Amino acid sequence: MILILSILFRVEAGRVEIRDDVKYYLDGVRIEAGDYTIRGENGWMKGNKFFLEGRIEIKGKKTEIYGERVEYVRKKGGWVKDSMRIKGEIEGRCDSLFFSRPDSVVWMYGNVKINLENATFSGNEGFYRIKEKKAVLYGDVKYKRLSPETIFITSDTVIYLHSDSSFTFRGDARAKRRDIEAFGGEIFYKDSLALVLENPGMAEKDDTLRGDTLYLFISSGVDSVVAVNGKGIYVEEKGENRVEGRRIVVHIKEGKTEKVVVTGEAEGCYSETESRGTR
Repeated sequence: MILILSILFRVEAGRVEIRDDVKYYLDGVRIEAGDYTIRGENGWMKGNKFFLEGRIEIKGKKTEIYGERVEYVRKKGGWVKDSMRIKGEIEGRCDSLFFSRPDSVVWMYGNVKINLENATFSGNEGFYRIKEKKAVLYGDVKYKRLSPETIFITSDTVIYLHSDSSFTFRGDARAKRRDIEAFGGEIFYKDSLALVLENPGMAEKDDTLRGDTLYLFISSGVDSVVAVNGKGIYVEEKGENRVEGRRIVVHIKEGKTEKVVVTGEAEGCYSETESRGTR
């Protein structure tokens, strides 16, 4: 049976029953709502709300949503709950979500986790703008990349742009790989580069590096850290060796400092007897 409620909203069901002025759609339900197709096992309509249960599938042009229950409001969107999954240009899970038809936004709540090809990132809640291919997560954000090198990044908020696979982490942002940790108020991360801003710093065992802007280059077996734009300070072994300059490059291989290069207004105190590598 097909029930056409408007040009942009059509309901199909195996059968329809009316009980106490409520229409029940049974034995397989399909809803055409603009650019979305919604499927489920059984449902009912009350006012401008449509309730659907059982193996929910919501398919748009670029995104698919799966769950067990949906409460759909005509011309606005719907809540989807239980066993939530999102597929498309991004894939993930959450406890519940609301998909907004007018602006093509998926709002995600509770234990949000998004899977990428070789990485995952998670948060307490967030949203995904389908047309902009932009995901934003809030609260206890955690990013983990497994290959080619394992790296962890934590922050209060993350902005992910699918179009260029870039991340911006904000609020007590920290990036860690092996024995190296970079930290600051903001970290921009893409491919093998982490750009650390807002009072950035780096710690590697007992060594620290501070500067106005810090670059952490991550590649297989080799890390290079660069502090630029203002006075940089590199302190080795709990303050026993110290250098300053306008630009400092620290070469690290397999968790050990290999070389420190300082240029521009270079000065400092260094003990050859304390050297752990080549300077």
